[in-house]
Amino acid sequence: TDGAIERRVFFVAGGTVAAITNSAKFTNNQPDQVTYPTLFEGPVNFADNYGTQFRGYVTAQASGNYVFFICSADPSELYLSTDENPANKKLIATETAWSNTRQWIDTDPASTTDITAKRSDQFAGSQWPTPNVITLTSGNRYYVEAIHAAGVGGDNIAVTWQLPGALEPVDGDSPIPGRYLSAFGITSGPVTITTQPGSPPVQEPGSVTFTVGSSGSPPYTYQWFRDGTAIPGATGQSYSIALVRSSDDGARFKVTVANAFSSATSSEATLTVIPDRTPPRPVQILLVDGTFKVITMTYNESMDKASTETVQNYVFTPGNIVATNVTLDATLTNVTIMTGSALTPNVTNTLTLNGVKDEAGNAVVPNTSIQFVFNPVTYAANILFDGPIAYYRFEEAAAATVATNSGSTGGNGLFVSDIGGGGPAKADPGPRPPAFVGFDANNRAATFDGQGDWVNTQNPFLQDRGAFTLEYWVAPANRVSDPTTFGTRIGIVGQNDAVEYGFIDANTIQIWTPVDNLNTAYSFPDNEWHHVATIASGTSLRTYYDGVLQASTSVTTMDYGASSFNVNIGGGGVFDGSGNYFTGKIDEVAIFDKAIPAARVAAHYTAGKSGGVLVTSGAVTVPAGITLSVSRSGNNLNISWTPAGGTLQFATALNGTPIQWNNVVPAPANPATIAIGTDNTFYRVQNP
Repeated sequence: TDGAIERRVFFVAGGTVAAITNSAKFTNNQPDQVTYPTLFEGPVNFADNYGTQFRGYVTAQASGNYVFFICSADPSELYLSTDENPANKKLIATETAWSNTRQWIDTDPASTTDITAKRSDQFAGSQWPTPNVITLTSGNRYYVEAIHAAGVGGDNIAVTWQLPGALEPVDGDSPIPGRYLSAFGITSGPVTITTQPGSPPVQEPGSVTFTVGSSGSPPYTYQWFRDGTAIPGATGQSYSIALVRSSDDGARFKVTVANAFSSATSSEATLTVIPDRTPPRPVQILLVDGTFKVITMTYNESMDKASTETVQNYVFTPGNIVATNVTLDATLTNVTIMTGSALTPNVTNTLTLNGVKDEAGNAVVPNTSIQFVFNPVTYAANILFDGPIAYYRFEEAAAATVATNSGSTGGNGLFVSDIGGGGPAKADPGPRPPAFVGFDANNRAATFDGQGDWVNTQNPFLQDRGAFTLEYWVAPANRVSDPTTFGTRIGIVGQNDAVEYGFIDANTIQIWTPVDNLNTAYSFPDNEWHHVATIASGTSLRTYYDGVLQASTSVTTMDYGASSFNVNIGGGGVFDGSGNYFTGKIDEVAIFDKAIPAARVAAHYTAGKSGGVLVTSGAVTVPAGITLSVSRSGNNLNISWTPAGGTLQFATALNGTPIQWNNVVPAPANPATIAIGTDNTFYRVQNP
C-alpha cells in the first residue's frame, strides 16, 4: 500500500452530494485541493460550502465479511468496488443528514440522519451484489470512494470498518489507517511533476493561485520559490497571492516536490499583471444611525487605508459638514464616517469625495459625489417595512381581552387567563426612552404571571413553513433570582408539535422543530429588556441577541413542520399541549413567513435601541475628468487642460510597472509651452 488515500476538495456551495457531483469543477476533474491523508478522514471544521472526494484502494487484512461505516457532516456517500476497477463501484452506505466526528454507530440528538444507512450491513439502499454482506479476500485491493458535501457550520468526514470476527467500532474509534490504503491514479516510486504551475494574466487587484500536480509514492512535501528565493510557509500543493499588485508583474514562481524516494522541481511560471488604472467610486450609502452623525458607505473595490480614512476627503451638504473620523473595515470596501454635526433628515444629502484612493493608488475623480435621503422611523415602522404576517405590539389598555395583530394575516388574538379573572392585559411599561430611543415614551408590553396568563393568536402561523423568522423583546422576571419557580419548558412564542420555542430551562432558549433544533445560552439579568430573533431559512436555524448571532445549525428542509395547534405567546401550550407559562414581560412579537436578512435583524435592534432610520441611496456622479489639448507650434508643444488646477507630468515610456511619472519642473502655467526634444515623451495632468 501507499500508506495514504487521495483526498480531493471542491469549493462548491449547495450542501448536497448532488451539488458537488453535478458541479463543473467535479465533472471537469478540476479539484481546488488535492492531499494524501494517512487516515481515511478529512480535517474537522475545515471550511464552509465545499465537497470532498476520497479515491483510492483498500487492501483486505483477512478473508471474510466486512462492515464499513461512514460518518460526516453534512451528507456523504460511500462506494466500494467488487475489485480494483472504479467502474464496478457500488453504493454501500450513506450519511443522510449529519453526525458528529467519528460518530459511527450513533448520531447527535438534533440530527435527522438515518443511523442504519451509515453502515453497510444495514443500509437498505445497498448496491452490493449480496446486499449488506461484503465478503473480501485477504491481500486483494478494492477501489473505494467517498463523496461528501459540507454546507455552513461544522463539518467532518471519515470512514472505518469492522474486520472479520471483530467487534463493531464504538464512537470515537479511529478511521481506516494508512497501512491498508493506497491512493488512486499515482505511480509508486520517485516523485515526478505531472502538471506544471502556471496562470493566466491577472487583473490588479485580483488574486492568483499556482498549483502543481505530481505522481509517485505519497506523501509529498512542497516548497515554493519566488524569483529563486524560498517563500516562508509556502509548503502546500498550491501557493496563492490573495492581492496581486502591479509590482508583482514579472515575478517567477516554481516549486520543489519531494517524497521518500526523490525530489523534483517544476518549471518556472511567470506572473503577468494587468495594472488597475480605473478610479474607484462609491456604490451605496448603507446606514445612517439614529444620531444622524454616523454613516456607512460602500466602495466598488478595495481601498487604500490611509487616504480612505483621511477625514478632509469627505464633505456633506447641506451644511458643508466635514467628517471627524473615518474607519475602513476589514473588507477594505466599507467605511464608517462620523461627523461632528448631525446631517439633515428628509432632504437630499450629498457626500462629495476627493483624494480617496484604491489599493492600486488610483484616486477618485475629483468631486465625485453620492446622494442619499434618510428618514427617521420608529421600531414598529422598521418591523412593518419587512412585512410580518403577524405582529403583536401589546399596546392595549389594562384588562383588554383582544391582542391586536398589526401584521398582514389572520386577525387579532386573545388575552387568556387559565386561572380566571378576565383578560390579563396589564398595560405595563415596555422598552421606553431614553434607554430605547425607537419606542414611544408610553410604550406598553404584555406581562405574564407564570401561572396562567397567555395570548392565543387564534392562528397556526407556523404551519408547513419552509422558512420563517420569529422576533420579539423579552424581560424574564425570575429566571436568575428563582430558577425553580421560573421552571423549564417555558413558552415564548410557538406552535406546539410544529415550531416549539422558549426557555427549555432557565438558562437556555430553544427552538425545536421536527427536522432541526437549536439551543442558545441566555445569561442576561432579570427584568432587563433584550431583543431576540431566530431565523429559519430552510438550510439553517440562527438565533440572535441584540442583533448579534449567538448560535446556528445547518440542516436543509422544505417544511419545518405542522400540527393542529395555534401559535401561542407566553404559555397556553408551546412545548406541550397546554401550560408552559412564562413569568415576565414580552413585547413586539413579530412572525414572518420568510427568512429575513440578518442585516435587517440588526437594523431592527438598532431601531429600537438607538432610533431607526430608513436610508434611500441615490445617484453617484463622477465628473467628466480632465480634458487635455495638445497642438504644435514650430519646435514647441502647446498643452492646455480643463478644469484648471492639477500638475503637468511626463514619462519617457508607458511599458513600466508602475509607469514612472515625473512632475514637469518648474511647474508651467496653463496653457504650457514645452520644447520638443529628441526622445519620446508622454504627458498627463494629475488632479489632485
